[in-house]
Amino acid sequence: MENNNSPHYPKGIYISLPMTGVDNAEIHRRIDLARQQIIARGDIPIAPTDLSTPDTPYYTAMGYDIAAIISDKVDMVLFLEGWEKSRGCRLEHATARIYGKEVDYQRPDEGCFP
Repeated sequence: MENNNSPHYPKGIYISLPMTGVDNAEIHRRIDLARQQIIARGDIPIAPTDLSTPDTPYYTAMGYDIAAIISDKVDMVLFLEGWEKSRGCRLEHATARIYGKEVDYQRPDEGCFP
């Protein structure tokens, strides 16, 4: 029998989204929307913008992102719309799969989670 009163243990959820060539304001808008939905679930959002600044060289920022994904602070990686067209997101996806992290994908018209 399933216990519906079992406690929810917060998951660390890394937000993956295309960033190269995207306006900084649009990046923050998309992250903020995902962050709100993650917090509403009782989980902990971790965004690439938490790990580096716009001035951080690409290869350094990707290193921070990959290190975060393989850390014990990240349980799941949430891929936002357009991820499959981004080399960085595809690298994050491969990393999440290799290291056995849960993955989920933003669904159009449903927000980040069903």
